[in-house]
Amino acid sequence: MTEAGPLKIKLQLYCDGEIAMGPGKADLLEAIGRFGSISAAGRALGMSYRRAWLLVDTMNRCWRSPLVETSPGSTHGGGARLSEQGE
Repeated sequence: MTEAGPLKIKLQLYCDGEIAMGPGKADLLEAIGRFGSISAAGRALGMSYRRAWLLVDTMNRCWRSPLVETSPGSTHGGGARLSEQGE
């Protein structure tokens, strides 16, 4: 008999067949809070801006209020921040 390794539990919350929250989305929220940018958060996690944006879009649609609030880019750049619920 082999020795069992450490137990790993992965929690995912679903909304209409989509993952509303899981470990990867939680990591993305943390990175957005740290960097103030969806693109910078995606880069830090090794994902494209498009992938990060799609994950944010799914989260924002699945919760009663958006978890990430964005401001449009301009000459000074845009940004993103966590809403109170996103925190």
